[in-house]
Amino acid sequence: MKKGRRIGVILALVGGVAGGGFLFATVSGFLAASSVARVDWQQTAGPIGGVVNRMKLINGEVWASLYSGGIYKFADNRWQQIGIGHGLPENRIFDFVIAPDDPKTIYAAQLVACLAKSTDGGKNWKGLCDGLLPQVKFDNYSSKALAFDPKDNTVLYVAGKNERDDASILMSPDRGKTWKIVHDFAKEMPINNLVFFHDRMYLATENDGVYRSDDRGKRWIPLQIGLDQMQAGQFVVDPDWKNLYLFTGLLQYNVRGGGSIYVLDEAASRWKQLGGPEGVTSMTWGAGALWAGNVAGEIWRRDAKGWTLLNRGAELPSTITEMAFTNDMTLFVGARGFGIYHSKDLGKTFEDVSTGLTASATREVYVNPVNANQLYVISWDRPGIYISNDGGASFTVLGKDVYVESMMPQPQDFTHVYAAGMQGFYDVGAEGTDGTWQERKKPGPPGAVVKTIAIDPSDAKHLLVGLGKETAETPEGYGVYVSRDSGKTWKKASLPDKASYSILFNPKDPKIVYVGFLGGGIYKSKDGGETFSKIKDDRLKYTYRMAMSAGDPNVLLAGSNLFFAQLSGEEQSAGTLGGLFKSTDGGATWKDIIADIRNYGPNEQGNFNGALSNFGHMPNYEQMLIDPRDHRHMLIGHHGENVFMTNDDGKTWEKQKSGMIPEDMHNYAYCLGADASFKTVYACTCGRGLFRGVVSPGVGISWRPAGLATVPYSFPPSA
Repeated sequence: MKKGRRIGVILALVGGVAGGGFLFATVSGFLAASSVARVDWQQTAGPIGGVVNRMKLINGEVWASLYSGGIYKFADNRWQQIGIGHGLPENRIFDFVIAPDDPKTIYAAQLVACLAKSTDGGKNWKGLCDGLLPQVKFDNYSSKALAFDPKDNTVLYVAGKNERDDASILMSPDRGKTWKIVHDFAKEMPINNLVFFHDRMYLATENDGVYRSDDRGKRWIPLQIGLDQMQAGQFVVDPDWKNLYLFTGLLQYNVRGGGSIYVLDEAASRWKQLGGPEGVTSMTWGAGALWAGNVAGEIWRRDAKGWTLLNRGAELPSTITEMAFTNDMTLFVGARGFGIYHSKDLGKTFEDVSTGLTASATREVYVNPVNANQLYVISWDRPGIYISNDGGASFTVLGKDVYVESMMPQPQDFTHVYAAGMQGFYDVGAEGTDGTWQERKKPGPPGAVVKTIAIDPSDAKHLLVGLGKETAETPEGYGVYVSRDSGKTWKKASLPDKASYSILFNPKDPKIVYVGFLGGGIYKSKDGGETFSKIKDDRLKYTYRMAMSAGDPNVLLAGSNLFFAQLSGEEQSAGTLGGLFKSTDGGATWKDIIADIRNYGPNEQGNFNGALSNFGHMPNYEQMLIDPRDHRHMLIGHHGENVFMTNDDGKTWEKQKSGMIPEDMHNYAYCLGADASFKTVYACTCGRGLFRGVVSPGVGISWRPAGLATVPYSFPPSA
C-alpha cells in the first residue's frame, strides 16, 4: 500500500472518544454483577469468505467444505449449511464421497473425529468414531481422504493418521460397520488424497511424494520418478480412465502452495510434467478438458490443442483452492479467503456467489467503547480492515491490498488506528482529516511479524509492539520494540527474543506495563517500558494472552497456550503445564483458576465432561474478558473448545454453546471484545464468522447476528 492512500470512510465511522477509558478485548469484561449468565449464541458471517478444502458434485449439487466451516451445498442460488448443526461431529472436513450405488449414503473425512456418515443425502450426520476406534485400537483417528473400491461398492478405504501422528490406511468391508488397519506406515506422513486408477491405489502425501499399492493397500511403494518436488497435492482421473493427473505443491489444512501438473506414464511407472500454468493449487475435469487454478487466481484449460488461459486480465481475487463443474457446465471455484465464485461461460468471467457462507476466520475485533454498534474486524483469510457501523450487519473494507496481521485503535480516538502487515507498519487516519494510511518504519528485522500492538493511554505516540518470526502463532520471535513517535523510529526493549502476543498498559497508571511471552513468561515495567523485571512464577512460562480489569487494573489474567507453544499432545493434556492464572495484586501473586477442573479425579468419572476436561487439561486459551464491576465474572475463549464462562472466580465453569456451536463441536474462539457498558459482546471464531451477544439483565447474554448472514443460525436447525 502506497503512502497517502485515501480511506476517508474511516473518519465517517465515529467521532473521537472523550477521555482515555478505551476498552478492548484484552482489557474488557462482561455481565453486570447482578446477573447469573446464560448465553445464547447466534452466528454471523463477519467478512464473508473462507478457505475451500474440497468441492464436489454430489447428486447434482455442488458441495463445498470450508476450513472450520463445515459443509455447504449450493441450492436456490445461495449456500446452505448442511453439516454443523446437523449432527456433524467436526467442522473441518477434508473430503467427502458418495456410495457408488446409494446416492443417499455419504461419508465425510474429519480432522479430529474419524469420519462421519449420512444416510439421507446429507440432511443428518452421525460420527463413526465410537465404532471405529475400538476395532483398530486407536485413541483417535484423523482422516483426510476417502475412496470406494471400484470392484466392490461396499468396501470403503480411509487414509489418515492416529493420535501418535502415524499415517495409516483403514478399510471397512461393510460401509463403516466394521474396520481394520490395512497398512500402518509407522511414521508421520500427512496424507492429502487417495484414488483408485486401473485397479491400483495411489496416495498423495504432504511431503513424501506419491505411493502406489498393487494389492488393495497392504503394501505401498514410492512412485516419485519425474516429480520435481515431494509435496503431492491431489489427483484427477479423467472420466474415461485414460489418464491420472497430479498437481504438486503444499496442501496443508487451509494453506495452499503452488506447484506443477503431471500425468502418469503407468507403463514406465513415472510422472511426466505437462507444462502450462505455474503455481497450480487446484485441478478438476469438465467439459471434456483438464482445468487448473493457481496462486495468481488464473483459470487454465488443457484440451487437444494444449493449454489456454481463460480469464486473461480478469483474475480472481486470490489463490484458487478448489474447482468443480455442474451438469450444466457451470464452473465453481474457491478463491482462498474470498469465498466462492462461478462462471457460466467456461471460465471467461466469474460472479461472486458467496451468499450464505459463514465460514470466514475472524482474527481480531475492536468495539467502540461508547457505541457497541461500531467495530473493527480483521480476518485470517482476507486483506484489509473491516469496519461496521451497524453492529456487524454490514462492513466496509479498508486497505484491500494489505494483509493486516494486527491492529489497534487509539484509546483516545477510535478513528485512529495502528495496523501492521507483513510488508509494513501503518498509521491510519492520523494526519489531517483525509483518512490516509501513513506508512511508518516497520520495527524489527526483515521478515518480522507484528503480533500485538499496545498504545499508551496517556500518549498515543508511545507504542510497544511484540514481534514474531512467522505468520503462524509460535514462540519464536524478536522480542518487543518501542516507539515514542507514532512508529517513525523504533528501539528494541531489553526483553527476551521471543514472540509476545499480549502487552498491557495500566490505564490508571500508564507507567505500569505488562508483557507476556509465549515460552518466556511475563515481565513488568514501572517506568513506561524503559526497563522490565520478570515476574517470578514458572507457571506463567507459556503465557499467550493477558487481560486486565478496566474496573481494577490490579486484576490480571494470564492464559497459557501449549498448542501454540508447540508442546506435544501428551504435554498439552497432562494437566501439569500451563493454565489460566489470575492475579488481584498487580502480578505479585497468581492463582490457577482452573485447578478444580484439573482435579476432577477418578471418583468423578461418572460425571466426566469431555469439554471441561479439555478446557482444564489442555491449557490452550485464546482470549479473556473480565467484568469491570465484578472480576469473578469472566469469559474465556479456548483453542478448540469454544467459549467458557464463570460467575464464581473459576469454581464452576459453563461452556457457552446454545446457538453458537454444538457442545461436541470443535471451534476456536480467537478473540473477544466488548463495549464499556458490557451490554454487548463480540466473539471471533476460526471459520465460523463473528458472533454478537447482548446482555439481558437477570437473564444473561443473548447472542445476535453480527454480520452478513441473511438467515439466522439456530440449534437445532429449523426444518
